[in-house]
Amino acid sequence: MRILILIFMFTQFTLVAQDYFYISNNNFGRTAANYQCLNHENRVFTFTSRLCEFTECGTVSEVDVLGNIKWTLELPNTDLAPQSSCIFNDTLYVSGNYSPGEGITCLHKISLDGKLRNSFLFSDPNKRINRSLILDLCRFKDKFIISGQGFINEESKGIIISINGLSMKLDTIVIDDSKEFTILEDNFIGSDSLLTCFYKVNKKLWPDQVRRIVKYDTNFNQVWSYTSDTLGRNPSFPRGTVLRDGRITLVDFRPGWPTGLNALRCLDTITKQTSWMYSYPFIQSWGRYLLSVKQLRNGDIICTGEYTTKATEPRIEGSPYMMRLDINGNLLWEHAYIEIAPDGEDKGGNLWDVIELDNGDLMAVGFVTNNNKWDPLIIRTDHRGCMDGGSTNCPTVRIIDLSSGAEDEITVHNNKKISIYPNPTDQQSFTIDMSDFDDNTQYLYSILDIYGKVISQNRISHREQSIDLHNIVTGIYIVKITNGDIMVHVEKLMVK
Repeated sequence: MRILILIFMFTQFTLVAQDYFYISNNNFGRTAANYQCLNHENRVFTFTSRLCEFTECGTVSEVDVLGNIKWTLELPNTDLAPQSSCIFNDTLYVSGNYSPGEGITCLHKISLDGKLRNSFLFSDPNKRINRSLILDLCRFKDKFIISGQGFINEESKGIIISINGLSMKLDTIVIDDSKEFTILEDNFIGSDSLLTCFYKVNKKLWPDQVRRIVKYDTNFNQVWSYTSDTLGRNPSFPRGTVLRDGRITLVDFRPGWPTGLNALRCLDTITKQTSWMYSYPFIQSWGRYLLSVKQLRNGDIICTGEYTTKATEPRIEGSPYMMRLDINGNLLWEHAYIEIAPDGEDKGGNLWDVIELDNGDLMAVGFVTNNNKWDPLIIRTDHRGCMDGGSTNCPTVRIIDLSSGAEDEITVHNNKKISIYPNPTDQQSFTIDMSDFDDNTQYLYSILDIYGKVISQNRISHREQSIDLHNIVTGIYIVKITNGDIMVHVEKLMVK
């Protein structure tokens, strides 16, 4: 287990900097990811999907305020999804795909202290669904709604499985009857007490990308619907939520933008017109995939997902990410949490889900890649997405540096450019260019090997300084530039 905490001190009633953390661990030995987290009366529960010996299986855990596991319950043969659990009447309900059988859905009833009370299996009595992929679970009036993707004659269709909340027996199965290929990606019960469903639609002829939103009453009659414009490409997952003022926000795509950049659309349900749309700047090297959308208590909108930027060092190919907007679609902040491997590359990963704790802090879950497998990830930040406990130094990109074996937290200076060249180098030196830094601050450079051993270290006396490499053998190194305890820049250097 790797825990990043600034000061090892815990105050029971007051949360300060040391209570914020980044924990990635894998007690299972195989690929695993934290898909969902739920908050209930100051208790936090996480839901993990992992690869077992022959099948997918799930794990439910309770964690404390520092991310430590209090108890764990194994759910064999249960393939969980990012939103396939809920809490109702002080009970955890966990749904998923039943691994030994195709088209079989399971629903587990679990006490808050981790005791399995009962398990139920459901399948289509009419044998229409050959196989299924469960994505969501929610409580809708007196029913549990399990939704996702079903395959009917090998064609993908969005499905709704309704379970009687008292008898826990199958009520009905609603299969999307459109002619397109569809997936029910997300659902939400809004203040209108209707079931709002977000469909990803693929038409059978190009252009084929459509997003459809449907509101159902308790008898699954469609009482409202919206269909987006048809696009030739739309790489987004249509995750969404219903705001308390009745508007809908969903992950979407802006035509003409790079495929790696999602957008967030706010839709007026009366006019069916876009109220606002947040689009990231058009930068070819950027990528932002949004995987969850929620509204916080003060009305702000929080999203989690995956962050990419290939124009910086270290080059970030996809790492855990959160962003927060106000109710009018203005970006308040965005943060990526990047773990650096010993070779200087980012490890990769994402955040699948986030919850707001009672004091306004945020706790998010996902995974980080280690040794070609996924390790479950859980982080805790303040309301700004920061881990520094109120300091103004809260960078967009937070580098989690484990290359030296030290478990500390460092930051990246985002406002000024630092260049290291030539890189790779087959010369006897390289140059650190800090021309953008015109202050009198003292900076230190360090060269480390891939095992974290410091090979060379000295003060930077010129804003464009040549560094001697005569005593350094061929290989991969890490160059770090620091200002006291603050990490300003980290970059992989290849010496040929």
